[in-house]
Amino acid sequence: MEIELSEDLQHYKESIAMGLNAKQLIYSILSIGAGAGTVLLLYDKIGITASCYVATPIVTPLALTGFYNYNGLTFWQHMKKIIKFSFFNRPLVFYNRAIEEMKTEYLLEEKNKVKETKKNRKRNKKKE
Repeated sequence: MEIELSEDLQHYKESIAMGLNAKQLIYSILSIGAGAGTVLLLYDKIGITASCYVATPIVTPLALTGFYNYNGLTFWQHMKKIIKFSFFNRPLVFYNRAIEEMKTEYLLEEKNKVKETKKNRKRNKKKE
């Protein structure tokens, strides 16, 4: 027996607070806390603008961990795939035996043509 569900029910996510699920809520709190902590620690030393620039690379991965989902992959799974395919992927090499056979046949034909032209030249010289 097969029961079909509408796509709305298949992708239903329970919200905890403000439309966020538990994972999104936890990581948004962590990212806001990390960003605010970084800015407050660095504000006196380097100013508000520079401290915000320093906090951005700290906050972004935390926020993306909670919210990012691409083709069923989390942010870190997706980043691992990107790094793997960018740097550790071996090149695919196409090798076809038929092409090698065609090349050898072509070279043999060329050799035969050269031999025939040499023979024809010798015959023509003898006739003269």
